[in-house]
Amino acid sequence: MAAPEVAAAAEGENGDGDEDEEALKRLEELVTELHRFRDNLPKKPRDPDGDPDGDLGDPADPEALARQMEATLRLMDQVTVSPPWRARALLLQAQALGVTPQGLPRAEQALGRALKLNPALSRAWTRLGELRWQRGDLQGALLCFRGALQHGEDAEAHRLLSMALRAGGAARGGDSDGDIMAALRESRQQAEAAVRCDPADGNNWYVLGNAYVSLFFGGGQNPQDAQRALGAYAQAERVDPKAANNPDLHLNRATLLQYQERFGEALDGLSRAAALATGWAEPRRRHAHLLDFLERLRAALANRALSGRVLFSLSPPERVPLRPFRFRIRRPPLLPPGPGAVTMHGRLKVRPPDASHLLKRQQKLRLFLDNMAALRDKRSRGELDADLLEVTGSILAANPEMGTAWSLRRRLLGTLGHHWQEEELRFVSACLSRSPKSYGCWQHRGWVQGQTDTKPLAISTGMLDSDPRNFHAWEHRWALEADPDPEVELGFTGTLLGRDFSNFSAWNHRLRVLRRTPGSPGQGGGGTIPPERLRQELELVQNAVFTDPNDQSAWVYLRCLLSRGPTPPRIIWVHVNLEDATVAVTFSRPLWVEEGLTVTLDGSVQEGAWRSGEGRPRPSHTWLFDLPPFPASPPSHILVTWASDPTPRQLKLRPGEKPRLLLLCL
Repeated sequence: MAAPEVAAAAEGENGDGDEDEEALKRLEELVTELHRFRDNLPKKPRDPDGDPDGDLGDPADPEALARQMEATLRLMDQVTVSPPWRARALLLQAQALGVTPQGLPRAEQALGRALKLNPALSRAWTRLGELRWQRGDLQGALLCFRGALQHGEDAEAHRLLSMALRAGGAARGGDSDGDIMAALRESRQQAEAAVRCDPADGNNWYVLGNAYVSLFFGGGQNPQDAQRALGAYAQAERVDPKAANNPDLHLNRATLLQYQERFGEALDGLSRAAALATGWAEPRRRHAHLLDFLERLRAALANRALSGRVLFSLSPPERVPLRPFRFRIRRPPLLPPGPGAVTMHGRLKVRPPDASHLLKRQQKLRLFLDNMAALRDKRSRGELDADLLEVTGSILAANPEMGTAWSLRRRLLGTLGHHWQEEELRFVSACLSRSPKSYGCWQHRGWVQGQTDTKPLAISTGMLDSDPRNFHAWEHRWALEADPDPEVELGFTGTLLGRDFSNFSAWNHRLRVLRRTPGSPGQGGGGTIPPERLRQELELVQNAVFTDPNDQSAWVYLRCLLSRGPTPPRIIWVHVNLEDATVAVTFSRPLWVEEGLTVTLDGSVQEGAWRSGEGRPRPSHTWLFDLPPFPASPPSHILVTWASDPTPRQLKLRPGEKPRLLLLCL
């Protein structure tokens, strides 16, 4: 039972809760019997070209199912429940009405009444969203799924919302690419949330794989999206055996593999989908089409006739995006680009310049050469004046990689006194917008920052928002403040990691910030991360690993975390000096020893105080204990115990043995 339903049940404790529980069990039994009756009815032959969702087809006798539904509803009306439980009873009534298309309007009405009685009933929200989606009201379905999530995390609501968002992106084919991509990204986020809620449900991993495939086809065909989709499909089969029998999973994975030209694996997937859905024609049709394409390709290679013309005459295998969500696939143009164009991987990278563009470039080049000549002239004469500032500004605006211009500009600015820093920071920001990874720009900006007390984070935040792996911006951000606020930095890196877990730079910056937190290196923590913070970081890594188990960045961060986790102190060795009658105990790290550390001689616990080996009242590696004088012979059994580590440390002497020193290394 979901948390909202538990709350609803708790409300009924004022009434006769036991009778209401029995009544609800009776209603659930009636609904289960109705569903069993529907599943056992003979089925109509299904359209081979249709979806596999109704693999067994519709009932051959819908009138019999309708009669059984009405009989079940009459029996359910005879069961009475108290008002606090009425919402759950209406939910069960809606499940009974949903077995036939004729009962769907009444089911939607029952769910609406249930939500009026108990708005926190999340299962009613999700079921209402499914019904609205079924009748074509996709926006209404989205509102229902979001309504369910307002009352708590629910894996099913996240999963359905992810599917509805992708369906909405496909339906809005005429909208801008930005709107479609926003829907696809939110669909992926909702699928990831479903996996976090229930990582043992294969359906959640399957929907996550579909979300990544939709991003791959609709968002520029990023190879990382394809790899994560394949990882999600594989994880669905590992955690849930039922997912291995899902024909859609095998067909969708084969679609992606076929697009990547991994034809052998694609054929295996299509064969598996056809075997699981025996009445579904699409896997068999696509399997035959792919075999035909490969056979013609093999024949062409065998005849040594494979040329550019032959390649274009061979029709490639079908590349169909995931059913039922179809997105436009941007493929390389088949027609050759115009003269002067530069292409890479079949895509136009540089358009051929026209006459006006060439004229502008020539004017810019002439101005740049004139400014360089003026710069060399002023440098040879040692002139540091306002004209030099204008000349270097013009040169660096055109080419921020000119180190000589930056050097002369710093020499000139150092002679101007004050009140130039803000304007210079704006100038460097403009240069960085043209060349975000220019060494000279970042070095000059760091020098300017050292001349002022203001240390804004806006420039690094903006740069990292557009390119999260700009190592110049990360280093600039780290060196910007002598003692940055850990929570601000951790929140910033968390935002970037929420967009893409495969961000080594963000993980590295997060680890550096954690080392600056209280209890960590630089704060007297001995190289460890506080336990509570370590637990939060481990939860973040777990989400990243569940999202993409094959991405190594989260695993590297996990290894670094575990190496910095707090380790309990332990005893390294025990030293007994029988001549001086002292016991020395050395620990793995400095600590206070006030109680819990005891010395036992031949079964007798010794009383006394421990003293620091350093002779000062502070945590120490080594602690000393003075033994009482021995009357005749030394003890034959010496035992050292510590409350924090129950493992006993003991030394035994053979009869007649009188050593001066005893050492126990652990």
